[in-house]
Amino acid sequence: YRLQIIQNAKKFIYISTFYIDVKKYGAAFIHELMNAQNRNVKVILIIDSFGQKLGSRLMSRSERVYLDQKLHTLKEAGAKIIYYTPQTTLQKLLGSGHHVKIQLNDSGEVLFGSSNISIRSYEQWNEFSCYLKGRIILPLFDTLEYLLQNQIQSYEINNDRNILAHLLQNEYKSNYSLEYHFCDPNHLQSKLHPLFDISSNSITDRLTEMIHNAKKDIQISSFYFKPFPKLLDHLCRVAQNGVKISVFHSHRKALPETSLAWIASFQNYSRLFKNNIIVYENLMGEHSKLLLIDNTVAGFGSYNFEYAAHDRLIETFMFSKDIRIINGIKSIFQNLRHDTNNQQVYPSDIQKIDPMLRIKSFFPLLKKWA
Repeated sequence: YRLQIIQNAKKFIYISTFYIDVKKYGAAFIHELMNAQNRNVKVILIIDSFGQKLGSRLMSRSERVYLDQKLHTLKEAGAKIIYYTPQTTLQKLLGSGHHVKIQLNDSGEVLFGSSNISIRSYEQWNEFSCYLKGRIILPLFDTLEYLLQNQIQSYEINNDRNILAHLLQNEYKSNYSLEYHFCDPNHLQSKLHPLFDISSNSITDRLTEMIHNAKKDIQISSFYFKPFPKLLDHLCRVAQNGVKISVFHSHRKALPETSLAWIASFQNYSRLFKNNIIVYENLMGEHSKLLLIDNTVAGFGSYNFEYAAHDRLIETFMFSKDIRIINGIKSIFQNLRHDTNNQQVYPSDIQKIDPMLRIKSFFPLLKKWA
């Protein structure tokens, strides 16, 4: 769908991603963007500065050089490549930025979800992206405009929005009900942010509200499960009240470059098991961000159940009570349970963890910063 949406673009294509690599799929993606630029399609690619630095560590030096050359050539051809950076020096140093994954063209086609433009997203990690049309494209377009940080002329943005509005008026009338949330936790914070917690995050607040109202069961997928304390507290509270909770996230070997993210998740295991919360680890990696509550509410987007999603990354998330969407995500969770790469973790497994990993798990700051 990524390539198809580019191919179908006649006037413009907007893309946001946390990072991009050049292995196989990234190269094909950039090649297709070049083709679009050559047929006078306006190409706007928004990459997170910090995310790209992290992603670069997954590439060899020659691959980084090749990627820079390809992006430079694309920019020389007229494409606008924007590297998103937060406002303050401290935010830049401590990993604030955007984690939004949206691809949108002038034909009213959108790809929205968890996937970056990287070989791991295509060949290793489980991902979730959905193909959308209809009214939802306007708030998604507004999100992309926000990420551009006024680096594109306002008249260009307005012209593109008018094209989409006219398209919606005459063609697309979606009958899917979607509740869309977008939050920038870095906006209007003190100069010491993100050293100190922010007071509120609209996505975290909505997740907390829905978890609080759960009656029977909750199913969650996240890259690594290390949620903001407010979310974890509510999950444990409803679990104590008899709600069955299942968490699907990644095994430590899914990210061989570092075990710190997994260790930050491991720090919560004792509390999760104490509250009878079921934990699965995916050997290949679970990069989707899904939620299903009582088979009546489904959620999906870019928001991981982690500290960073709450206090320093711009995130998006959608909720729906539409039975068609609920059934689709319900099917995904059923498949995860039967996936041979998913291993259920038991309380007895804690004692089998490598001693050095267990020692590292005693550092409390990992929960926030890993």
